[in-house]
Amino acid sequence: ALDSSAKVTLLGAGLTVFLGLRNNTAYGRWWESRKLWGQVVNDSRSFTRSLSVLMLPPESEALRRELTRTQVLILLAELFAP
Repeated sequence: ALDSSAKVTLLGAGLTVFLGLRNNTAYGRWWESRKLWGQVVNDSRSFTRSLSVLMLPPESEALRRELTRTQVLILLAELFAP
């Protein structure tokens, strides 16, 4: 039989390992979401840059903004789709 201090030590060690693994999992999820969000930002910037090159007339500014907004919404919908 273990005395109470040994039980507390074993419980503390087990809890430390458990929390360490949970923290590592949470950080992995955060990092993955950070990469996905960065991809959305980069794709949106590339799309907007392409629109700026292809749609040079100033009167197309409203269309350019609407297409950029639509692209961002599509990327976000893909990102959060189950």
